Amino acid sequence: MPYAVAISSAALNAKGIANDERGCARPPSLLTAPPAGARLDGSTKGGTVFARVAAFESTDPAADEKIFEQATEIVMPMMRSVKGFQGHLELVDRTSGKSLSISLFDSEESAVAAEPVFDEEMPRALGNLFDQFSGRRTSVDRYDVLAYERAGAPVS
Repeated sequence: MPYAVAISSAALNAKGIANDERGCARPPSLLTAPPAGARLDGSTKGGTVFARVAAFESTDPAADEKIFEQATEIVMPMMRSVKGFQGHLELVDRTSGKSLSISLFDSEESAVAAEPVFDEEMPRALGNLFDQFSGRRTSVDRYDVLAYERAGAPVS
């Protein structure tokens, strides 16, 4: 069954939800949901947010999950330092082996400017972990985010 988890550290911090000892937002099961209709904090005038969506196929989710936490410890500080970064989602369909990596930015310019981080800096920083990830990236697209709302039920 496909699933998705969405956390915007900046939005959660602005709502008074603390980070853990590594500076990461607590897992969604430990969070109180933001109010219905909450917007991403730090968005540009008019509330515009852009999503960079990288699609992957032929992944082995079980194998990737074994190294996911270690890779996240390397990648998330890099992402948080990117100008305009608003949040990140990882979606996976365990049956088909397809996955999406979605990064949110305050403008299209910030999303475009982040490409060297995704294409060059992250693979270099991940080193051997990068080689252990299964599957291959099939596309990268950018989208306007028209709405963002997180329901009150915890995600597990």
